[in-house]
This record gives sequence, structure tokens and C-alpha cells, in this order.
Amino acid sequence: MIQIDPQAYKGEHERNGAIGIWDRRTSSVHGLTFGEIVKMGSNKQKTVTLFHYRSLRLYIGLHLMCLCFCTVSMRTNLGMAMVCMVNATAFLAPTEHLNLSLETDPSKAVCANRELTFLDNSTAMSNAGYDGHLMWSPGMQSALYSATFYGSLITIFFSGYLADRYGPKYLIFFAISDYIIVTLLTPVLAEFNYYAFFIARIIMGLGEGFMAPTMASIAGLWFPPMERSTMAGMYTSGNQLAATFGMFISSKLCEAESIGGWYSIFYTFGLLGCLFAAIWMIFPSNSPNNNRWISDAEKAYLNEQMTHLAASKKSRGKVPWLALFTAPCMIANFLCQFAYNFMQTIMQSYLPTYFKDALMVDLRSNGIYTALPFLAQLISKNILGILSDRLKKAHLIHPTTACKLFQALCKILMRLCRVNINSVAAFCMSAIIPGFFTSLLSIAPSYTGTISSCSMIFGTFANIAAPNIIGGFIFKTGAPEEWSIIFYLTAGICAFTGCIFMIFASGEEQKWAKQVVVPADVEKQVNSN
Repeated sequence: MIQIDPQAYKGEHERNGAIGIWDRRTSSVHGLTFGEIVKMGSNKQKTVTLFHYRSLRLYIGLHLMCLCFCTVSMRTNLGMAMVCMVNATAFLAPTEHLNLSLETDPSKAVCANRELTFLDNSTAMSNAGYDGHLMWSPGMQSALYSATFYGSLITIFFSGYLADRYGPKYLIFFAISDYIIVTLLTPVLAEFNYYAFFIARIIMGLGEGFMAPTMASIAGLWFPPMERSTMAGMYTSGNQLAATFGMFISSKLCEAESIGGWYSIFYTFGLLGCLFAAIWMIFPSNSPNNNRWISDAEKAYLNEQMTHLAASKKSRGKVPWLALFTAPCMIANFLCQFAYNFMQTIMQSYLPTYFKDALMVDLRSNGIYTALPFLAQLISKNILGILSDRLKKAHLIHPTTACKLFQALCKILMRLCRVNINSVAAFCMSAIIPGFFTSLLSIAPSYTGTISSCSMIFGTFANIAAPNIIGGFIFKTGAPEEWSIIFYLTAGICAFTGCIFMIFASGEEQKWAKQVVVPADVEKQVNSN
């Protein structure tokens, strides 16, 4: 570490207006004149605010949002397409209680009454658009939802480390290319063979394992600490855009038999992914220091705000693996990641089925109702992210307090919401952005990709667990009682992890995560002497 020591020189050096710099690597003192120091200070550029038309990091964030929109759409549009792909009445509940005149058990009579109602409405469901021909049981459908997460479990272990070590740009391109290929092949594979489609979804998951860690890595390199909640809210808005507009567009394409029906869902989003993948290779870079589009003022500002940008690969120390998995603040974040992914998987994959089976909503309205909770998330997450950063910049709240406060809003208040108030619950859910998500970006900025990989391991387990628990143990007939169990289970997980976060979380860089960083301009001056 190089430190400026005004007392390092006496006598002649002091009279000449020199300042001493102690170099621990060589155990020697180097001199810089005050004129040189002033010149170095004069290179400080004016601040380039985030929301400015010349702010390249704003465009980087917006493009990350578009990539997030494309990848999440390509992964989750199967949830909406599924209601058009499968035979809606092929797997009805057993009908041993249909003879109401002989039934004396009131609970069974209610069950039988519901089955009769469902049978009476089976023709209406077909007329409403649920007239697919694929014979896939609810268990087979749940397996397809979780297949991508099996693939991501393979790559999630090392994707963040590769992003931190070699840069995230080309890894992101590889990931979205994987999504595009599988999405464009989906109609052919689904018609050809269920198991071929299942394997393809696992292959899609290989790219899924790269997306979150690499995007977090590039966010840690481009966005200063006081902008991370705002920017995290912005680029992760792609999730809600996919669930809002993606679901709505998918429902409309599903109805449009003239252009291929559910086939067109996958072709549309696959081609859209090609467009954004091409743009990604032109403008973004692994860091501001090697980007040809960034202004000198913004580059200087980012280097001043984030000293870890100056760290070279050689100066970067070993990853503190023990601390990553044993620090209480990390464990709290991992648990919150599990809860968030469990909840998000249910909302993205099962809401269309919930509206179809439990509420008997027609296809046209299904897309609208499914989109509403995610629209609430889209609006609230950006408002809460900006609010959190404004409070921190004004020194009205400590970074750790901010993370805990907003995470409490997410987890605790969601538990208090009634299950059927989907939009209110979604609003509270968005507080994870200035909550545990900002904590993940702040604890160890130099290892953001690696930390994100570790966190997403827990998230991936939740992604796998949610469909298997629901499809294997709870969701059998689609009865409202089954959905209540699902929602209350999710609320309980959220409340538990929220309490853990309130006790152990942190919003500051940890001591074990700090590196020895040599500012590039000072190091150059020292070496020249």
C-alpha cells in the first residue's frame, strides 16, 4: 500500500516543496513536488450524474435491464405458453365422489361439487383458449419449470469467479446465446418429444447460471456505492418487465392462431434476444477503464468513487472463501436469496395456472391479471431504490440500517398481507432491491461476481425446490385449498429469513473483503522515480 507522508522529508526536501511517499514494497521513500501533487489533484473531473444523457453507466444499466428482460422472458414464457400447449381437461381429479345423492361427508360433497363445476366448464375453458393438445401431467409441467435450474446448478459454482477474474462481457454474451438457441428450438422439441424438450431446458439452465453473477459483477465495476440501490432497481426491472409485458404479449400471441399461436411466443422472444445480444457486443465493456465510448470526466469520477477499479488482476488477492460462507452477514443474505427465489418462481411459473384452475379466468384476462403484481413491483422497486440512495447520500440513514429497513418492509409486511392482495404483496417484495440485494453488492465489491454465484447457489436450490414441493406434495388437483397452503408456506419462509437478516445483515464493505490497492497515477509516478 502506498501512503502519502508529509513528514517523510525534512531539510532540503521540505524547502524544495517536496512530499514524501513511502513504498512498502521497496521499503524506500520517493519524492513528488507539490506542483506534481497539485497537477494530480487538478485532474479531478466534474461529477457526471447518473441520470444524465452523457452518462454511459446509465445506458449500461438500461441495456442490462433489456438483457434481463429477454432472458427472463425466454425462461418464464413457458408458464403462459403452457396453458395453451397442454390439454386443459386431460388430467382431472378422480371422480369417485360425483354421486352427490349418496354422499354424506360435507367435505367430500364440496370436493365433488367443485369437480362437477370443473367438468361443466371444461368446454368453456377450451373455448376460452385452453385447447392445447400436448398430454403433459401437472408433474411433468413442474419438471419442465425446474429443468433450467438443474442446468444452472452446474455453472453457478464457477460463473461468478470467472466473471471477476476474466471479465463478464463475453460470459454474458455466451449465456444469452444459449437462451436464444434453446428458445428458437422449443416449438420443434416440444412437439417431437417431451424428454428432448426437458434436456433442452436443462441446457438453457447452463446459461442461466451465468446471468445473475456476471450482471452483478459488471454492476459492481460500473456503479458507485451510493448509486447501487438505484441501479440495482433499474437493471433488475427486466424481471418485472418480462413478467408484466412479456406475459401479456405471450397471452396475445397464444391467442393469435393465424401467426402460429404458442409457437410464435418462442420465435418472437428468441429474435428479440438476438437483437440485444448484438448490441451488447458493441457498447458495454468489462469496466469503465477499457471502454472507448465513456467520457474522460465520467471515467475519472468512477475511478475516484470506486478505488477497487484500479486493482489489477495481479494485485487482486485470493478469494476469501471461508469468510464468504461463514460471515453472519453472508449467511443472512444467502437465506434471503433462497426466500426470494422461492417466491419469485411461484409467481412467474404458477400464477397463470392459479388464475386458470382456481379462479377460472379466461386466457385473455389471464395475461392481464398475471401482469398486475409484476407491474406493482416494477414501479415500487425503482421508487424504493432511489429513496434508499437519497437517504444515504443525505447521511440521514446508515447503509446497514437502510438495507435492514427495506428488507424488513419486504419480508415482514409481506407476511402480514392477505394472500389475495397480490399487488400489495408485490409492492413489498420490491424492497429486496435496497435490502439484501444492495447488501450483496456492497459487502465485497471486488468479489461481487463470486459472492453472487455463492448466493445464487442458494437461489437455485429454491428454484428447484419450489416446483418439486408444489408439484410433488401440494399441487394435485388445483383446488383453492392447495393454493392456500402454497401461499402460506411462502409467507412463512419470508418471515423467517427476514428476521435473520434484521439481526446479522450489513450494508458496508467488510474488512476481509478489502484489497491492497495502488492508485494507478501514483504507482506510475513512483515507478518512474
